[in-house]
Amino acid sequence: MGKSIEHGSWKGLFQKEWALSKWEVITLVFLNVAVVLVLPAIISKVFDTPQDISESMLVIAGIWVVTHMFIGFKLLFSSLRHEMKRPDVWLHSPGSIFQLVGAKAIFAAFITAVLLLLGGVLLGISLFLTKANPLNSLTDGALGLVSVLIASFLISIYVMAIGFFFWSIYQVLRSRIGSISV
Repeated sequence: MGKSIEHGSWKGLFQKEWALSKWEVITLVFLNVAVVLVLPAIISKVFDTPQDISESMLVIAGIWVVTHMFIGFKLLFSSLRHEMKRPDVWLHSPGSIFQLVGAKAIFAAFITAVLLLLGGVLLGISLFLTKANPLNSLTDGALGLVSVLIASFLISIYVMAIGFFFWSIYQVLRSRIGSISV
């Protein structure tokens, strides 16, 4: 009985997170598709670059993967900022603080992983279709891309953890010394 209540509360917390940030996530999905597929073609046409589109695609996708390291951080803190406006939700919730913040962090990490995976699949397919580098095998390219995506995901979790640490310190200092805490 206790397991089903606990499972139900996690499910409810994830549903609440989805309800709070679904439009932000949908916007990030469309932005992900646009940056990986459309932006390199636009840059090649507008600036009339001498290289082929695959080089532009690699540069922009690399910058976009670095940006993904901070998307989880942004999702976590926009959710926390929204919830901090309603302290009654935190004070009267039957879940522990670890469960409340953990659901937010797990949700942000999951969305970051999905966005990285989507961007990686789109980049891999588009590079395969443009035949960017015929010297490398498909397996080498896929393994290289997967290793970059895993490293970016782990770094994004690290950034979220460090950001949450400093955010927690800021919240404690703000409650004690006010506006000087900045």
